[in-house]
Order: sequence, then structure tokens, then C-alpha cells
Amino acid sequence: MNTPGVTLKPEDILGIVSRRRWHILVPLFFAVAAGIYLAFTLPKIYEARTLILVQEQRVPSDFVRSVVTEDADARLSSISQQIMSRTTLERIIEQFNLFSGPGSDKMFLEDKIESLRKRINVEILREHRRADADAFAISFKGTDPRRVTQVANELTRYFIDTNMKVREAQASGTSDFLSGELDKIRIELNEMESALKDYRQKYMGELPEQLSSNLAILQRLQDQLTAKGDSLRDTKIALALLDKQIAEGAQTASLPENLGGDRNARNPLDSSDPEVIRKQLNDLQSRYTERHPDVQRYKKRLEELEREQTAGSGNTTGALGTGGDRKPLNPIERQRVELLGDKMDLEAEIEDLQSQLSFYQQRVENTPKREQELIALRRDYDNIRDIYNSLLNRKLEAEISVSMERKQKGEQFYVLDNAKVPEKPIAPDMRKLFLVALFAGLGLGCGLAYLLEYLDTSYRKVEEVEADLKLPVIATIPPIYLPGEVRRMRLASALSFLFAGVVSVMTGFFAVVTLKGSDQVLEILRRYISI
Repeated sequence: MNTPGVTLKPEDILGIVSRRRWHILVPLFFAVAAGIYLAFTLPKIYEARTLILVQEQRVPSDFVRSVVTEDADARLSSISQQIMSRTTLERIIEQFNLFSGPGSDKMFLEDKIESLRKRINVEILREHRRADADAFAISFKGTDPRRVTQVANELTRYFIDTNMKVREAQASGTSDFLSGELDKIRIELNEMESALKDYRQKYMGELPEQLSSNLAILQRLQDQLTAKGDSLRDTKIALALLDKQIAEGAQTASLPENLGGDRNARNPLDSSDPEVIRKQLNDLQSRYTERHPDVQRYKKRLEELEREQTAGSGNTTGALGTGGDRKPLNPIERQRVELLGDKMDLEAEIEDLQSQLSFYQQRVENTPKREQELIALRRDYDNIRDIYNSLLNRKLEAEISVSMERKQKGEQFYVLDNAKVPEKPIAPDMRKLFLVALFAGLGLGCGLAYLLEYLDTSYRKVEEVEADLKLPVIATIPPIYLPGEVRRMRLASALSFLFAGVVSVMTGFFAVVTLKGSDQVLEILRRYISI
């Protein structure tokens, strides 16, 4: 066969297969047998899968805004980390009695947790048009299909419960935080209100809104002061005329009603009546200073008359009380006394008006300063009030969001497909095992046959002889078999056909195991055997 320049024909290949059929069938037999053995002996891994839909908020966001701003991907990642935690996995191991088989008691707890963590898978599913997760799948792998299903459903339940707790905790945390901040702002707002109230009370009358009333009062006081000034001036003129008339009457004694003083006296200083001297002194004091000579003379004369009266009667008060020593005033003097009283009253009123005028002028002057200070206080108060109102609105929204989450009206995880007991294992891959075993047996058998044919130096055809010896072949002698050799050849052919049938049956059985699964095949075999 190793003769160069000879081309193999289909009949040559069939001849090789016929001669080397045992070398092909035996490796194929062992490969199929090994595949069947592995199909029944390899540990089978089952997978239970749950599909969960991320359901959007049921209440329109235009009416109720959720305070849970974390997107579904981040929340799934957070929940996955919680599920993959040591505490949760230990609880699942104890709840479902995992790793209870032989040899598992020698495993460390860390190894069990790591093995369980590798068998849990969370896959996020989303549409191409959306960035957020539309759904996600939770899968769990194991050797016991029922236990795998139970664990997958438990993980699903834990996912849903944890999501509800996380959302409610976030909403409640936001509401509590806003409540705390609202209390702080409320205290500051009350302090600002008290400060604003105290300021208005302290500077009442100097506030900007009172400026118009202060100006009106100033104008009224100014008018009153002008009127009182005119009245005082008229009173002083009248008083001066009376004083002049009294002085002229005292000198000429021409007034019939002048009862005061000596009628024959020309100089008022010659009068012995203290009232006449006192009136003249008052008149002079209204016109001159205390250092004027006439003022000094009348003061001195008044003191002499008072000393004389004191020495003569001994008790001025008692004499005045009886009224027997005092002479009645004439109408002009009485009018003068009244004018003097009016003058004193007007002066007092003018002084009071001037004091009020100064007071209200000071208020008007302080109004711009108070306005600036009040603007600063109101600005701080308005800022804090706006912050308070904003926090109050957010607090109300947070409380509504908390209520929505507690009533399960927010974004939720909705189970579309619960985990069911798997009937077919996902590992080992029976199709891959079947193909590997089949191709391995055929490859090994064909390779061995090809190798033996390549090493075989005998001639099979005339062309091989001519190509190798470069001589033409004149005649060929066919092989002559003895009867015993013929029987052996027939027996060998029969055995090879029988063995080929066995290999075919085994291959077919292997194919059925691949398609149906080893457990179902065993169940079918048990059913037929029991029948």
C-alpha cells in the first residue's frame, strides 16, 4: 500500500475496511461502551431557572414620585451581593441540608459556601432599546433536581422580599432624614420669626411701613408748632401793650381801675405793693437780661418789700390765707396775669411740640437704616422659609412614596416563570459526549487501519507490482483457499457482522440515552423489566 504513484479507488477503500474491519470495530466498540458508561456514571447536574419581570411603578410618576432613585441594575447587584453573602448561604445550606452526601462532611464550610456561590447565577435580561433591566433570571445548579428547584424558588422569594425591604427601607430612610432636617429648619424658622418679631417690637415706629404716618405726624406737629408760635407772639405783644399801659398808669395815675401801688408816686420803684414791683420785674425780665440795671433795681426793691412784710406780719402764709391784707387786682392786672399764664402754657406746649418734633424726626432719619436691617432679616427669613416649604413638600412626597411601597404599588419583581423540576440534566452534555465517543472510536479505528495498511508491504494489485518493479505483469494467479480456510473465513465474516451489529445496537442505545436522558432510559428499562 505504500507504493508511491498508486491512487486509491472507492473499491480499494472498501477492501481496506473489509480487511481491517476488526481494527475499526474494536476501538469503536470500546469508545461507545465508554461513552455509555460515562453517560450513566458521570454526576448529572440539573439546573432550575426562574424568570422574574421588573414591573414598573403602577401609580403614574406624574402623581406620585418615587424616592427610590437607584436603578434596577444597581439594585439587582446590591441584592445579589446580599444573597451571595456568607450568612445567607449558610442559612440556605442548613435549610435544604445541602452537602449532606458522602465525603461532604470533610469539606470546610468556606469550601461549601464557595461551591454554592458558583452554582448560583443571576442573569440580567434587557431589550436593545432600553438601558434598564426588563427582566432577570435566577438559576441554581445541583445534582438533585427537586432540591435544585426548591433552592431556586427560595432564592427567588428572597430576591423579591429583599427588593421590597430595600425599597421600603430607602423610602423610610429618606422620609426619616427629611423629618430630621425639617425639625432643624423649623427651629431655625421659629428663631428667625422670633428675631423678626423682637426687631419690629424694638424699633416700632421706625419701620419702613410707618414712614408715611411719621411724615404725616411731623407735618401736623410742624403746623401746630407754627400755630403755637403765632399765638405766643400775639400773647407777648398783648402782654407788652398791657405792661406799657400799666407802666403809664402807674406813673400818671390816670387809670380808674388801678388799685395797685401809690397813685401819687411817679416811679414804680416808689410803690409799696410787692405785686406791682413783681409785675414790673417780670416785664423787664421778658425784655432784658438779668444783668440789666433796671432788673437789678426791681429785684432789690422786691426783696426789701418782702422783708418788710415778713417783719411786720410774721406769717405771710397765714395772712394770705385770710385774704384780709391783700388787695384785689384791677382788670388790667388780672388780664396781664392771664396773659402771663397763657404765655407760660404756650411756651410749655411749644417745648413739648419741639420735643415731639425731634422725636419723630429721629424716627424718620432712622427709617432707612431700619429698612436695610429689616431687609436682611426678611431675606434670611424668606430663605429659611423657602427651604422649610421645600423640605415639607418633599417630606409629604416621601411619606406618600413610603405608603406606595408598603402597599406594593411601586416598582416590583414579578415572577413570570417559577422554577420547575428539571427532567433533563444540563451536564454532562450528552450530545457532546456522544459525538466525542463516536468520533473518537471511528478516528482511532480508521487511524489504526490506515497505519497498518501503510506498514503492510505486500502487493494487492497488479498496478502496485508494475509501479514498484518497473516490469509488466504477464499473468496473475488467484488465491486458492482450502476448505478449512474457507470455513474460517466464513466464520470470521459472520463474527465480524455479528460484532458490527452489536456495535450498531450499542451506538443506537447510546443515541437514545443522549436524546432521552439516562434517567428516563433507566426508568423505561425498569418498567419493561418489571413487566
